[in-house]
Amino acid sequence: MEPNRFKQQIRSSEPQIGIVAGVSDPYCTDILGGAAFDWVLIDGEHSPTDPIALLRQLQVLAGHRREVAYRPGYHAGQFVGQWLDIGVRTFVLPNVQSAAEAEAFANATRSPPAGRRGVGPALARAAAWGRHEEYLRGADAQICIIAQVESAAGVDAI
Repeated sequence: MEPNRFKQQIRSSEPQIGIVAGVSDPYCTDILGGAAFDWVLIDGEHSPTDPIALLRQLQVLAGHRREVAYRPGYHAGQFVGQWLDIGVRTFVLPNVQSAAEAEAFANATRSPPAGRRGVGPALARAAAWGRHEEYLRGADAQICIIAQVESAAGVDAI
């Protein structure tokens, strides 16, 4: 399993330059992936990115070896496992209002016993459909969550 370079660079305070893919079209995302950026943020909050469009964008970006962050339009825990299974490792969680809200999302990204994510690597693109034997042991460490605080209530909660 490849390490999450985005997460590694954040931890080392290494500067990174990225771009937002504000469209859900994989053809346009492919153009961004070929540009000289460290990462691409797929914006599911302000673009019509459904799971199939997200998967197609992840597939084209994999060919460019770019790190990918995904900003979902909602914090719904029931979709987190699906996003992880198709290959999302970095999330920018919009409009976080409290630590409890961020913790609930983080819990949905972690496998038991640390969290409540479902276990099914044989069905996951991220685990190469079961071919990455170390996936269950190492996946949690590669997940990065950035809480995006956008309101006075969120700032007060900090």
